[in-house]
Amino acid sequence: MINWRRDLRRAITVGLLVWILLAYFDDLISLAKAFVAAFPGDRALVVSFTVIGLVTGYALWVLIALVFKEAVNVFKKSEEPIDLDLLHWALVQPHKGSEPTDDIVSRLSPIWEEAHSSKYTVSIEQARRQVAAHAAVTWTLGGSVLSIETHRHTKMVIPLPHPGLAAASWHHIQVDLAGLAQDAIDNRQAYNSFDEIDSALKRAVVLVAMDWRPDGYTGPLTPSDLITYAINADKAILAEHQDVITAIEKRLNDDDDKLNGVEVHSILDNFRPQQPQYVHSEAGY
Repeated sequence: MINWRRDLRRAITVGLLVWILLAYFDDLISLAKAFVAAFPGDRALVVSFTVIGLVTGYALWVLIALVFKEAVNVFKKSEEPIDLDLLHWALVQPHKGSEPTDDIVSRLSPIWEEAHSSKYTVSIEQARRQVAAHAAVTWTLGGSVLSIETHRHTKMVIPLPHPGLAAASWHHIQVDLAGLAQDAIDNRQAYNSFDEIDSALKRAVVLVAMDWRPDGYTGPLTPSDLITYAINADKAILAEHQDVITAIEKRLNDDDDKLNGVEVHSILDNFRPQQPQYVHSEAGY
């Protein structure tokens, strides 16, 4: 990908250097001859002053840039608009009728900010372990991972040849619920799994309507019971593959939170291949 701003800066710098060289070529040659003809002590003095001047100029430039950046940040902060959601929430909370609006918002802001802090959202570490769990379950059940990205869905292919639509739906259910199962193993609150749970529940409703059961399941044929069974099955799989989860999590951290299928399977290949623990029938619907 072309970085236009960087390349433009480089082009301008090179252009200025070439212009200086062409415009002052004779003067630069004369200066070089004078430098070579000077006494060694004088040359050393010139070099020393040049180095000191360059270092001092660079330090001054960095200081000016830092001061300018801080000034811009202060200006932006002073011009930052009030969060309308915070304002509306604060105004409907109990307060004295004569209390100024700014004082109400200032007084209640800490409560609002705490409620919207990272402690109530998924951490980057947890998100990495969730997508690693999706990949591990896909692999263990015989599927293939196409790509994974932190905070996004895992792209995968079911075990092929195609096992039938019902069995494929069950595979998707187990993969969808893998992140939630990993949260349970890590003893963390289940954040960021709502879309996957919703998808799994819809598939479970269809399986119940078709009167289809996964192999080995003898419990009541209800969507909630199928979901519970899938979560427990995932927990059993993941409990045996925490080394895989850790390896993928570390690689995501090292590679900007995105891996393609080849990279994922190169990690998985470092571990002993596991036969699918839950082989499903060929029945479809």
